[in-house]
Amino acid sequence: MLNAQQYKETERYKLYENYYTNYNIALGNLKDTLQNYYKTYFATEYQTAIASVNDIQERLLEPEQALIEYFATDSSYYVFVIEKENQHFLKLPKGAKETATLLQLQMALRSIDAAKKDGQQAFEDFTNLAYQGYQQTLEPLIQVCAAATQKLIIIPDKGLNYLPFEALLSEKTTSEKVDFLRLPYLLHQYQFHYGYSSTLLLENQQQHEELEGN
Repeated sequence: MLNAQQYKETERYKLYENYYTNYNIALGNLKDTLQNYYKTYFATEYQTAIASVNDIQERLLEPEQALIEYFATDSSYYVFVIEKENQHFLKLPKGAKETATLLQLQMALRSIDAAKKDGQQAFEDFTNLAYQGYQQTLEPLIQVCAAATQKLIIIPDKGLNYLPFEALLSEKTTSEKVDFLRLPYLLHQYQFHYGYSSTLLLENQQQHEELEGN
């Protein structure tokens, strides 16, 4: 028997899976806000068809590029991973442990005082959290991408909006020497770009092409 939370999550998964099957990606809260409170602006700028996977693959993505779009629920992240030739739909956990790790990582990135008081401890805390953050939010997605992938377009949601993905670590670090410069940051492996939604990115691309054509 499914409890209420499990039933709720199952229904949500079916909903997102249906979006994926039909190649629809929602604009989300930004578009809803514009539609509800700025109707004239919305009608002028954003009243267009939602981007399809095919549109994204043909018009937005380069051969070595992947678009990663997160949708957050209370206990999970549903993620679209779209490449030039492939697409994937994954579910990642978003429980108390994962949420706490991301919050602690954000604090570690901002905490200059902690580094001044105890540099070694601050270094160990950051490297542990940055690697755990990678394992939770990006490693399962990287594993399904083509080996040649070098560029990532990240469309975060909720708490992930405050996460600099390029600062995550791809390997566990055990160095006793405090050296933040030589850590295996993801920025050494990938070029990162960010966006509000795949549809807005596609619209920006279209506007850019139109300007170049004039």
